[in-house]
Parts: sequence; structure tokens; C-alpha cells
Amino acid sequence: MTPPDSRPTADDVLSAFAVEADHNHPTLERYLRKYPQYAPELVDLSQALACDLPVSTAPLSGEDQSLIDAAWERHIGRVADPGDPFASLTLVHWRAAASYLNLPRQIMVAFRERRVIVTSVPGPILAGLAATMNTTVDWWRDALARPPMLVPAFRRYKADVRPAVDPRVTFERLLTDAQITGERRASLLAEEG
Repeated sequence: MTPPDSRPTADDVLSAFAVEADHNHPTLERYLRKYPQYAPELVDLSQALACDLPVSTAPLSGEDQSLIDAAWERHIGRVADPGDPFASLTLVHWRAAASYLNLPRQIMVAFRERRVIVTSVPGPILAGLAATMNTTVDWWRDALARPPMLVPAFRRYKADVRPAVDPRVTFERLLTDAQITGERRASLLAEEG
């Protein structure tokens, strides 16, 4: 069931814009066309990102250095964490990838739960995931090769039986289950990974 308001929030859109590789005029125009309701916020963010920040050559205070070191340690801990490789990917990332690749949510959920056999995923699909989520194809291969999992958000609902992780399936099977047929399915499977 779709949530009553599945449109991205202003924070989602602004976060997605902020992590774009370029904050140039064409990028801003694309966001303004897609999210006209957030035009003032997008323009303000664009201007803020374009501002040159003053650079100080004064040495950092001990307190500033401590704050930076603590933040760096937290960052290193997240990067080095062998846990869920998808933990840093937001809903905005997943939606952007689904939109870019024109794939239904159930296929994106299968990727998120690592239920797809990575060797069956076509190279262009992996490249699209990598491009839209600021990762690499190798990162995706490594992430999808990990054992399947149940997304934690689904674990909070009560059930009569313990939730189980679904077995891995081929990308082609995901397309079949999602009822993608004909030319679209053929084009998605054109170059197998």
C-alpha cells in the first residue's frame, strides 16, 4: 500500500540537490522543473552552495581540532563498518535510481534486501545504480554478493510467524515477478552482467 503522500519532502529534494556533482544552472533548472513547489528553497540552496567561503589561515583552536577529530573518527567508523553497505543510502537515493532506471519499487526492494543474484544483473543496470547513488559498479557487486537480509524497517510489524529472508533470484525472475514483459524486459536484459 502506498503512503498517503509519497511525494518527496523539501528536505529530501534539497538533500538530493546538495549531493549533485554539479550545482550549475542546468542542474538547478532540472530540479526546478521537477519540484516547482520547492523553487524558493532550491534557489536559496543553489546560491548558498555557489558562495565562496572565507578561508582562514589561522591555526585551529584545541576545541576546534577536538571537534574535527571526533567527527572524523565517527566518519571512519561508518566507512569501516562491515555492516549494511546500504545504510548510508537514503530513500531519495533509492527513488532516484528507480526513476532513472524505470524500475518498480519491488525490484528496488529486492536490491535493498540483496535478494538478486549479482551475476545475473546486467552491467547497464549496475552502472545506473552506481551513477544515481554516487557509488561504483564494483561497490554494487560487493554489496549484492553479501548474504540476503530482511530490511530492518519491516521487522517492527507483528506477525504470527518469524519473518524470513527470501532466497536469491535472478534479475530476470525479478522482472517476471514484477510483470515486466516485451520490449522493456528485453532491453533490460540485453547486456547481462
